[in-house]
Amino acid sequence: MEAKKKFDFVALRVLIEGAAVKSLQQILRHHPASRLCAFALYSDSDASTVLPSADERESRDERLAEHNGDLAYKFNPSEWSLEAEGADFFTEVCDLLQAELDENEDDDLWHEWFAEGVYGACVDALEAALRMEPLASLRKDSGFLVTFHAAPGLEEPEQAHRIIQRLNPPQIVVEHAAWLPLWGA
Repeated sequence: MEAKKKFDFVALRVLIEGAAVKSLQQILRHHPASRLCAFALYSDSDASTVLPSADERESRDERLAEHNGDLAYKFNPSEWSLEAEGADFFTEVCDLLQAELDENEDDDLWHEWFAEGVYGACVDALEAALRMEPLASLRKDSGFLVTFHAAPGLEEPEQAHRIIQRLNPPQIVVEHAAWLPLWGA
């Protein structure tokens, strides 16, 4: 597992953090009248991409009303109104991930290790970005959600809740905990 020794997840975190901040800045520039209520990073099952997602309060409220308050529409970034907006800032991240995967495509153990490292770097990048603008200002609204989401089927409810706990204020943590028993129902 020589590749394991040479891949730098700390450098990846820094790269993701910069892309996340830039994508959020772009979203705010392109939607100045929007009231953002959430920001996330998400990745696919082979950890070859990392992309941003953001949600507007009005869109979220409409989705929740349309789906009888099903909080899956609040906590799942693929349902959000500004999903993948600002993705162009993640091109370098995705190119780096794909190149690393291409070099190690036949090693299942390595791939599992790599995906866990990529997902961890995403959460670490979000945590660091919480202290930076514009995310720091957006977080003054205690209802602002920040999360990371792995491809469907990869994320366990308990793992998702640990991420919510790590990145969000108590109000959101309590709401997510109440929703967990309904996960996948």
